[in-house]
Amino acid sequence: MYLRIFAVIWSAILMTSLLFAALISLLDLGPPRDTQILLEMEILRSHLQAFADTGGVEAAQSAWGQLQAAHPGITVVPDPTCSARVMVSDDMARCLALQAPTEARSLLSRLEPMLMPLSIGALISAVLAAGLTRLLIRPLRRLGTAMGALARGSLQTRVSQDLVGLGSEMAQLGTAFDSAAARLQDLAENRRRLLHDLSHELRSPLARLGAAVGLLEKHPDRHGQMMAQMETDISRMDRMISELLTLSLLTNPEQQIERKTLDLMDILEPILSDASFEGEPRGISVHFSGEDRLPMTGDAELLHRAIENTLRNAIAYSPDHSEVEVAARDDGQALQIEIRDRGPGVAPEELSEMFSPFRRFASSEGTKGSGLGLAIAQRAVTAHDGAIEARLRDGGGLILRLRLPKA
Repeated sequence: MYLRIFAVIWSAILMTSLLFAALISLLDLGPPRDTQILLEMEILRSHLQAFADTGGVEAAQSAWGQLQAAHPGITVVPDPTCSARVMVSDDMARCLALQAPTEARSLLSRLEPMLMPLSIGALISAVLAAGLTRLLIRPLRRLGTAMGALARGSLQTRVSQDLVGLGSEMAQLGTAFDSAAARLQDLAENRRRLLHDLSHELRSPLARLGAAVGLLEKHPDRHGQMMAQMETDISRMDRMISELLTLSLLTNPEQQIERKTLDLMDILEPILSDASFEGEPRGISVHFSGEDRLPMTGDAELLHRAIENTLRNAIAYSPDHSEVEVAARDDGQALQIEIRDRGPGVAPEELSEMFSPFRRFASSEGTKGSGLGLAIAQRAVTAHDGAIEARLRDGGGLILRLRLPKA
């Protein structure tokens, strides 16, 4: 953009000069009258001075008598003080003054010599300014229209293609706008999906609670059975709301986590113990390999949730009498925890959606859970400037890898 503006300015100067020169040549324009008289007097002075140098002022006056008819309006008179602007002098310090009649001139006539170049310059500058204005204003108007569309809820609006060829700065601005619009669209879509999924998840336990209340009214003798079912549903809703609050907390970009120096193994060991106990009724064993210490700084509670949710997810989807492998190590650049299971896995195109709230897959039919565990884990790890990824395991199952910054 800088080079374009520079080129426009110098193009205006060059085109003004060329057009002015062309008009002078085509119209055979001469210099202003004052300039012509001064030039004529200077030429005449040089001629008369040559006579004065050889024969004195008398010779110059004699020569003037012969030239006077060719120079109307110019007079040559003695100048005793030798103070004239244009004069002829000899070696005896005698001077002759060359004079031209002075005319009273208006301001307009004084400015007349400048009118043509100024007019030409103004015309060319106006044309180039219109082009430059269009170059700058058109993309800004397009951006203004797009921002208005965004404000009205049209979140699919994009502008980068409309700004192609208008300079790298405008292209960068268009790309930044598109990125912001895409982010807003994702947030709106995630919110819509979250509300839809939340209402769906809460509808079932609420419906069961309503049915249980109706049954209790009709069959008070089934109080014990109904109370157990109601407590299960209430516990599930309470857990879901707690996880939603945690997810909301982690999604807030202004929320700062409390970081303290800790050993990741102190968090991992009780989780492994609980996971082994949870998998034991189904014959699922948890095998761990790793280092004794993994120091880092972070929020112990959030890290506990991230690792626990990931490991419990692996156990939930593992078949009976299988093994879940957990490996923890320092790879020199970051701390890495890898969890491998032999569950049904997901389709390759669904891997990127595993960490979306309430996301369910065909392979998860019949599995209990709120659908928030991996979403919380992903956001907890991201809050620690880490990353979590999922990939399919050879022979079936999934590998979930958490990478966290070292202390």
